[in-house]
Amino acid sequence: MNKKSITVHRTGSELFSTIPIHPESKLVSRSQARKIPKLADPSGDIARDLLIINKKLNQIVNCVQAQRDVLAERTASLDTEIISCRETISMLNTRLNGVNSLKNTAEGGFRQDAAQNLASLTVDTTVEYLKNQPIIIDTFLTNHDENSKFSELVLNLSEDVQQVFLEYSIHQIERMIQCFKGFQELGKYIEDPSFIEKLSTLVSRILLSDIVYIFQSDPKTGEFFCNFKSRHLMISLKEGNSLISNALNSQMITFYTDPSSELYFSQSLDPLFNPQNKPIFLIPISTDAIFLIIHTDPNSFTFNNEDVYIAKLLSGLVEPLLHQNSRFSDIHEENELRHILQLFEDELCKKDHFSSLLPFLSDQFSNILNAEETRIFIVNSKKNNHFFTTYSLVDQRLVETKHDLIGTPSFIMKSKFHLFTNSLNIADVSSFSEEIDGWAADKPFGAFPIFKNSETVLAVLCLTGKKPFGNWEFEFLTSITSLLALVIPCCVENAKLLSAEEALETLFKFPNQIEQFTFDHLLQEWAVVNIAKQIQIGVKAEIVSIYIKDDENSEIKKIVSLHDKKDNHQGNHSSLNSQKSSRDHANESVHNTNQNNQNENTNEAQSKDNRENKNNNNENTIKGEYKSETNNNVNEDEKSKCVNKNSKKNDENITEKNNKDEEIKDENSHVTHVKDIDYVTPDFVEFVFNSNHPINESDPSRLEEFIPPENLAVQSLMCVTNQENDEKLAIICLNSKSQTGRFDPGYHDFVSSFLSLIIYALQIKDRDFSIKNQKSNAAVMENAFSECEKAIKTEDPLHSLIESILKQLKMDNFILLRYKPLIQGYECILTSKMCKKAIVSETNLIIEKIKSISEPAEIECHEFLDDPFIQYFPEFDSMIAQPLDSNLFLVCTGKTFDPNFHQIFAAFLPLTKALYRNFILSSQPITVSQAEISKIDFINTELLDSDVVSRLFSVTNLKEPQKIEAILKMFSNLDLLAIMETTVDELTRFLLKVRSMYHKVPFHNWDHAVDTIQFVYSSIHRGRMRKFLRPHHTIAILLAALLHDIDHRGFNTSFHIKTKSPLWVAYGDDSPLEKHQLSIAIKLLHDSLITKNKMLYKDEIFWSVFSASFMATDMVKHFDYMEKFQVLTTAFNSSNEKHLLLLAQLILKCGNVGNCTRPFDVASLMAKRLQDEYKIQAAREAKLKVEISGMGEINSDKSGNIAELEISFYTAIVLPLLKTLGTTVPELSDFAIQMEDNKKQWDEYRIKTLVKS
Repeated sequence: MNKKSITVHRTGSELFSTIPIHPESKLVSRSQARKIPKLADPSGDIARDLLIINKKLNQIVNCVQAQRDVLAERTASLDTEIISCRETISMLNTRLNGVNSLKNTAEGGFRQDAAQNLASLTVDTTVEYLKNQPIIIDTFLTNHDENSKFSELVLNLSEDVQQVFLEYSIHQIERMIQCFKGFQELGKYIEDPSFIEKLSTLVSRILLSDIVYIFQSDPKTGEFFCNFKSRHLMISLKEGNSLISNALNSQMITFYTDPSSELYFSQSLDPLFNPQNKPIFLIPISTDAIFLIIHTDPNSFTFNNEDVYIAKLLSGLVEPLLHQNSRFSDIHEENELRHILQLFEDELCKKDHFSSLLPFLSDQFSNILNAEETRIFIVNSKKNNHFFTTYSLVDQRLVETKHDLIGTPSFIMKSKFHLFTNSLNIADVSSFSEEIDGWAADKPFGAFPIFKNSETVLAVLCLTGKKPFGNWEFEFLTSITSLLALVIPCCVENAKLLSAEEALETLFKFPNQIEQFTFDHLLQEWAVVNIAKQIQIGVKAEIVSIYIKDDENSEIKKIVSLHDKKDNHQGNHSSLNSQKSSRDHANESVHNTNQNNQNENTNEAQSKDNRENKNNNNENTIKGEYKSETNNNVNEDEKSKCVNKNSKKNDENITEKNNKDEEIKDENSHVTHVKDIDYVTPDFVEFVFNSNHPINESDPSRLEEFIPPENLAVQSLMCVTNQENDEKLAIICLNSKSQTGRFDPGYHDFVSSFLSLIIYALQIKDRDFSIKNQKSNAAVMENAFSECEKAIKTEDPLHSLIESILKQLKMDNFILLRYKPLIQGYECILTSKMCKKAIVSETNLIIEKIKSISEPAEIECHEFLDDPFIQYFPEFDSMIAQPLDSNLFLVCTGKTFDPNFHQIFAAFLPLTKALYRNFILSSQPITVSQAEISKIDFINTELLDSDVVSRLFSVTNLKEPQKIEAILKMFSNLDLLAIMETTVDELTRFLLKVRSMYHKVPFHNWDHAVDTIQFVYSSIHRGRMRKFLRPHHTIAILLAALLHDIDHRGFNTSFHIKTKSPLWVAYGDDSPLEKHQLSIAIKLLHDSLITKNKMLYKDEIFWSVFSASFMATDMVKHFDYMEKFQVLTTAFNSSNEKHLLLLAQLILKCGNVGNCTRPFDVASLMAKRLQDEYKIQAAREAKLKVEISGMGEINSDKSGNIAELEISFYTAIVLPLLKTLGTTVPELSDFAIQMEDNKKQWDEYRIKTLVKS
């Protein structure tokens, strides 16, 4: 079938549409249509043809409708163009009218002057004249009818001048032509971004300058901006404070040859654009713009009037174009920003994780809003705890930070209004808080509430700007807050889900991890480190530290610390920030984000698979490279140190081996450092052990007990402990490296499961260590016994034994040092042949180091080469010191030493101490001649040291000689005889004299004195008080305990006061009995033991401690002393002499009632003796008719039985004393054990007595 076609042209859009028409179809009029006869029923072919025709007609109708729409659009466009052209014509007319106004002034002065001056023109002055009097330009700009007059002027010139005149006038006409051509060219670029650049080029070409600045007005702010050194510079020209501002305000075209000399010259603004003070040309374009042209033409000195006329012509042509370009730029920018907003919202809807949301907001806000940093403060409400939460990304990990409800975010949340300020500070914003707002201080700032519903604020969006925010920023932020209200809860929920998924993956892998820890593996040296590594991998922690606590002594020690160095936490703690600033760039960025997000889900899935593969690989790290590497790095010297300790704590074995950092690697060569560093404080570890539940904090700064370590940013923390075993463990994990940046609660069970495994590993390792230790010690001890046997057979056993020790140590020389308090120095009491004997000051630097050790140790002397102590030895390279007692040290030197010196010293130490005592005794010969002394056998006494120091000491079970022997052992074991400058013989005679001065009264007798001094000795020894008590303190307390009730006749202080006895007459109401006894004791010491020729006789501290301790036994002042003792329980300082004096008084007071801590048979016997003594005193009181003491009526019906009084005495007197002592010296808290048992037995005794009665 042949077809025709109708072509319709869519005007303005170059749209062509071809519509096929049936060849037989015709168009008829409406009247003709009425005359058409009724047709018969159509056949099938005709029906099909009609359908085809109907379809074609519909197509024609659609086409015509499309044409109508196009024509309507074109009509509207033409109307807009017409309006624009009218405006342009109007502006041009205005400009031309302004130009014509020049005619009046020109005709009045310019032409009159021209006619007069033309006659004097020469060839040389013509050009300069025309530059200042551009006649041809004035003629064209003012009145075209003046051409004939111009011709007349030219004809009056001489031929040579006429030629030059016309040539330069043609040049001026060409400059005007340049202006009009430039006008035509610029018209093509009105809607082009390069319009200003083209305009600048045109001005530069016409006015012959290389430097042109175009200042345009910003319609939003009213400020002016220009391109300055490739930067977009914003300046204020509103006030006439510069040449530029003056020209703009006056609307006068002006040039200045020497700008700096002008009245309106600005020292701050004008030199910025013209630092060399060149001539400048200022051309204002209405009030919307101004041109600044710097003179750079080498052929002229400055601008002239010709340039002024050209500038007037140029400004009149450019003004409408510049105005139209400004309108176009505003509309274009508005459309672009709307488009950016739409793209931003589209992309924002796709963000469902903080890992994608935070970088997106950071980048887009920087590009679109010129924001520097953005933070979102999410409101959290948990029970009664309300706070803000912020999220940031650190090393691609999410970091959660919590803040109190304070500062500007809190103000926005409560007021539910936005806030814009040019500078955030306390002066402008009263709610400002440095703690939460410091990051935005003194910067342009904006804050918007994000509403969960009409009443509740979900979060507060805060951002700082590179410049103050305007209307566009307000509209943009207002538009997106509703979307953020949907996106933020989704991100929060997904963060929780992702954390739970990671924890679940770890739990699924736990069976495979635990299976690898076989018994053989737990025997390996680094078993605990391997377990810690698996915990670190499982919970994805940067740092894992394991601590152990022994319930018996409450001692806490670190087992191991692992630091994964793969991610460096010293990096920037980035929030929402970016450095891009261009809004054009912003549009591109949004498009790029759109493309990137098309693959976001795929990338997340791949990331998840990678994490699974990584975890699968990490399961095999137990078998990895670090196991063998660390075995090769074990320091044999440190091994021997561990062997010597004989500790049951396997953590000591590990920490001693890690004095230097070790590195461990997995199969992927991923390095983890085994650190000998405490990342948390001891107080925090104690806090963890005292917690009954796991600690999990995504923002550790919220924990008051946690003090972050230096040079490490801690963003998350998890602590898990066990509470079942005697040896408690705590695992502390810092800085989660998971995507969520926190430890999920699901990890708690995972970590807890490893706690039992670590305990098993420690126990297995401890037993294996003990076996090896015993074998090693057996060999050393066998050698020690052999050497000791040889040494004992020599004339000087101690010297020979130390020489044998030197031989075992592979060292050359020794000095045995003993402290002498009276000279405040150390005496070399025994040395090898090559060493010098001398007195060494206790303040000597090397001596200070030796005093600080508690076990054998190498002493570094390289920094003390000029120390006098070194000069006592021949030349040496190494020095080792062994403390034999608190005031006795063996110092050995040589070229080298055996690394197992700990074992060697441990094997020889007991016999060395024993031979030292013999050495001391041998230097003080004992003479036994009297009958009483002959009964005392100090050397072969049956009493053991353990008997003398026992807290269950029973004086009633000792024979009289044994009581003396026990006291001798006390002074001897404490190495006090030499310090007292006495001998065993002299001390024995003194003790016998003291015994004779105690009367045979029921209680306050010799037995009570022995019982008291033993309690004091036991306290000093078991309480390890020699660490801080000087020998003269110890001697003073022991002698005060021995003598405190000397010459006691069975009557207490209250009796002497009530009866006005001779003692009361002599000493008054204040402790008459104690003062009497003190005077007797001092006289006895001066006469028998501490005579004038001895150092202690003049020692003021000794006598002060002795007297004060002595007087503290007055029970009348008991409660006064108890108040004084409170300072010991709260702030005891062993370096404080006052505290040491109070401690001495406390020990002696406890010793005075120490019989209550003895076994019940002894305690009850002593109580009955005291009862008998009080009965005697009561009888005497009754005879003298004074008030009878309560204890004296113990058998009367009024007073009840002895048990009740004993229970009351235990409760009111003894128990507070012992508690104070146990708190001050924790090692002595066990004294209260037997006392509590005695108290129970007294109660049972009381009940039996009541039943019988």
